[in-house]
Amino acid sequence: MRHAQTIMCLATTLALGCPGSPGGDETTDGDPGTTTDAATTTSTGEDPGASETAPTTSDSTTAAPTTSGSPSGCGDGALGDGEACDDGNAIQGDGCNNDCQPSGELLAEFRSLVPGTEWIHDVAVTAGGDVIVAGQQGRDRWVAGFDAQLSPQWSQTYSETEWLEVASSVAVKDDAIFVVGSVHAEQPTNPSTAVRKTWIAQLGPTGEVVWEDAWISEFGDSYGTQIAATDDGDLVIAGFMSVSATSTGMFARRYTADGEVLWTASHSMAAEMHAIWPIGPGLAVTPEAVYVGFAVFGMSPSEETLVTFAPGDGAELWSRGLDSFGSSIKGAAAADAGELVVISSGGDPQKIFARRVTEDGDIAWTSNACTGTVGRAIAFDPSGDVVIIGDGPGDVGTNIRLCRFAPDGALKWGKDIDGGEDADLGYAVTIAPGGQIVAGGVMDGGASALDAWLAVYSP
Repeated sequence: MRHAQTIMCLATTLALGCPGSPGGDETTDGDPGTTTDAATTTSTGEDPGASETAPTTSDSTTAAPTTSGSPSGCGDGALGDGEACDDGNAIQGDGCNNDCQPSGELLAEFRSLVPGTEWIHDVAVTAGGDVIVAGQQGRDRWVAGFDAQLSPQWSQTYSETEWLEVASSVAVKDDAIFVVGSVHAEQPTNPSTAVRKTWIAQLGPTGEVVWEDAWISEFGDSYGTQIAATDDGDLVIAGFMSVSATSTGMFARRYTADGEVLWTASHSMAAEMHAIWPIGPGLAVTPEAVYVGFAVFGMSPSEETLVTFAPGDGAELWSRGLDSFGSSIKGAAAADAGELVVISSGGDPQKIFARRVTEDGDIAWTSNACTGTVGRAIAFDPSGDVVIIGDGPGDVGTNIRLCRFAPDGALKWGKDIDGGEDADLGYAVTIAPGGQIVAGGVMDGGASALDAWLAVYSP
């Protein structure tokens, strides 16, 4: 296993930070809903979140503390023994959780801390709480497994060529791991016109390939970026592909769990063929529809667009423009009730937008209260809350942004996560079975190194 060092810390009170942390977490007291205009649609208030500095490196792993549940007086509004906070209610994620510990508290963290590049593009959590990541290690596709405390368990790389290959997204279903990414179909002489092919695979419990498929558009480039498991056991992937000799579109493609292709569908983005699409499109799957979103060009500015396909045969059901200010959808997630949320970024000045959308494409709310410039991933909490991740300007370079919204779009809390060097980017977020937030991305390691970053936060 390539990882030389891990950083691990577990916090149980507001004051307890990571061992050796130069600053730990700072939090904003009071009601986060009244700190800014976060409850107002298209709010432009400041992010009330904390500023968090990454801890110093350590070769040790700290075991999770043993707890006996919430303190006996938790929720009575009076700060008692064993309570870091007590806001008088049992609401999760409102700044003080129902165990009287702070919301958004760092519980565990991993950084690869090795020379070169390790980059987490997506995260998934198994029913047992293990964490699976997909990304890149050097120029190779990379998938790895961690336990719930983020101790590395296994790591696999996959390489077909000497050129850059990426594992972009990962999903888990029962005991199976499914991953999608891309490899170059030919030697890339020009990155903007390089031809790639989409790679999809089922992996065993320690990353061994069970089956795999690679395919390319009849017109050239095919770049897979997203994967989701359906309720009935199938898989849907999404990405970008050449839809003619001169233009690019977003696609969806459905597989059975054993790799049989059921259908492929696409929607033109009215853009000239351009092979560099580092993030997006967003993908969400419900029993009624497959939702894919990015943007349609050919107008100025481009229009943020959501497209739906029939789950049975891939027929396009409808497409709808959500915004015409130059933004594009980067991630999507579906709720049990059929509604979905999307994260997008763009505009002038560039901002992060979170939107809740009905199953028919009507916008229920929009917020840009999570301050930043690039939004990349979004997740639904079982309570109906929405968690997003991205990044924006920091004191030095770029910092990761992690924010939580109430079901009505009010910003509950936000965090500004600083790795201590230059460019820190938030790429992935999901919710663990216990409600914890699992986030991933990349942190600048200095000396031309990029570190894989993985962290777990309280709700």
